Order: sequence, then structure tokens, then C-alpha cells
Amino acid sequence: MKKILILFSFLALMCVHALGQVELGLYAGLDNGRLSGDKLVNTKYATKTGFLVGLSVDVHFNDIISLSFQPGITKTGGKIQVPDTIENEYKDSVSVSVSYFLLPIFVKIQSKSKRLYFSGGLEFGYGLSLKADNAVEEIDITDELNKWNVSAAFGIGYRIPIKRSGLYFELRYVQGLINLAEPAEDDYLPRVKLSGLKLLTGFQIPVSKRKN
Repeated sequence: MKKILILFSFLALMCVHALGQVELGLYAGLDNGRLSGDKLVNTKYATKTGFLVGLSVDVHFNDIISLSFQPGITKTGGKIQVPDTIENEYKDSVSVSVSYFLLPIFVKIQSKSKRLYFSGGLEFGYGLSLKADNAVEEIDITDELNKWNVSAAFGIGYRIPIKRSGLYFELRYVQGLINLAEPAEDDYLPRVKLSGLKLLTGFQIPVSKRKN
């Protein structure tokens, strides 16, 4: 995984050097995550709302296609619910919280108006903090979850030009590709992945012109 990140970082530097127009920006938003996959008996998964902040570097190949690098931090996770026989509904039992350093790498395709755009790619994450808590206590589950995560991501966004800069809003769906539960002899943790929706807004400003 580390070699992959180094390779992508090297490719990013090559792209910045070879191509001209580069936009730098900041973004922030909400991360509505949830666990998906196998479940323990008589349980279900629910969403947990967190946040994300980061930087963006967009390298333009032409007026339509660009490559976007978006390193940042996110706090996300999910909830595990169990049935309440008295009220005949599911209630939160355990809340799983994970803080990741992210390196999303996307391809963006803009419409001719340069306002509407679509994005897709991979999101690499490294766990900085992995915890679980219930009504009684909070425990560290770093040894029980895989620190590395890779997700596929797809988004749709809208950009509002402000002179040479731009403000954008994006809705993004992320689906984890790696089992978060580390293999264990007792195998009491099921196979789970992290997925969810992200709603973010950002501001970008061009720092160079595209080479002819």
C-alpha cells in the first residue's frame, strides 16, 4: 500500500510538471458513513455522520478532463443496532468511529459549460484513530480493524465561477473495497466494509496556465 501511494505521488508530480494549468483549493463537508457487509445475528447497520476537510490539486489535461488529488482528513464510521423488544424497534448499541488520512485520486469530466462535472476514482485511507463506544465505555479497536482502506468513489458536482476562481458543491458516493476486520482465530468480527455519501463544498483558484 505504501508503494502504491508513493507511485501515485510521483505520477502527480510528473503531471504537474508536464501539464500547465493547475488549480489549488480547500474543501470541507459532511461524511455520512455506514458499515456494510456481513452482520452479527439480530443486528443491523445504521449511518453515522462525520466530517471531512482537505486540500485539492487539479491538473487539467484540457478544457474537459482533469486529474484531481485531494489529500485530507475525515472522521467517519457507522453504527451497529440491536432490536429493542419492548419498543419493537432497533436502537443504537455500538458506534464505530474511524479517523482517516485520505488521498483521493479522481478523474474529473466537465460539461461544455464548465459548471456541471462528474468525477470518479479511488480513495486511499490510513486509519489515525479507530474506536468503538456504547453507553458505558469507549475502547480502542485499532488491533481489530485494518488500518488501510481503499474505496471506489463516484461524484457529481456543480461549479460556480467567481472571476478566475470557482466555488463548487459535490455529492459523492464511496464504496469500500477492503475488508476492515482483521482475520482472527475466533472470527467473532464479520467481514465489513465502509461506505457512504459525502456532501462537500470547496473553493479553487488557478495558480498556473496550461502549456500550449
